[in-house]
Amino acid sequence: MIVRYWMSENPVTATEDISLMDAFELMKKNRIRRLPVLREGGLAGIITQSNILPFLKNEPITEDIKNVLRSSKVRDAMSKKLITCGLNTPLEDAGGSMREHHVGALPVLNEKGALAGIITESDVLEALAGIAKARCEGVRVYLSVPVGEKIGMISEIAGLCNDYFLELLTFLSHPLRDGKNELIMLRLKGLRTDDFIAALWKKEYKLLFVTGKVTDPGVKKAVSELDKVYR
Repeated sequence: MIVRYWMSENPVTATEDISLMDAFELMKKNRIRRLPVLREGGLAGIITQSNILPFLKNEPITEDIKNVLRSSKVRDAMSKKLITCGLNTPLEDAGGSMREHHVGALPVLNEKGALAGIITESDVLEALAGIAKARCEGVRVYLSVPVGEKIGMISEIAGLCNDYFLELLTFLSHPLRDGKNELIMLRLKGLRTDDFIAALWKKEYKLLFVTGKVTDPGVKKAVSELDKVYR
């Protein structure tokens, strides 16, 4: 997954010379929390609601406060130390940069260094939900596999999907905290998911839990016992 497919293209922008009041109103109108700031077409900084908060002094927005915002320019409050990414930056790298630098968004630059879009924390979360196909149909099977055995497991899982005419919609894995095992999530679609789950047990895979519709009485009972163990 790369940034270009999840970013917001043609983001609302500001210039250095507009007032903080105008920037604040732009954010309010467009229901956003930040504006890339342009100078002669190039990216000069980014202004966020957090940058404006000190000017509000934790007080209601009175006419006096509005006058302060009208008399202050974006250049007076914007962040000039920019953390950016490229169109083809992996989504996980963009998310990692946000976390490392404690920012909620990254301006996205094209190959010429011009602003192409903006990627936010919400975009990354939406992408993660999209990858995992949250709230979509299918049975999800979660299992623990020792580190080093995943490669063999992948070919075996593919073979079982073929045997039982199942569509493997999602395959996700990440290391568990013990450093010895990996958590695997499979999302499957088809009429014989019960047979697939039973086959995993026969092959002595360590199933953690299963979500989705299970119909076979034996498999259903075994899944319910798993749920009690790991709840």
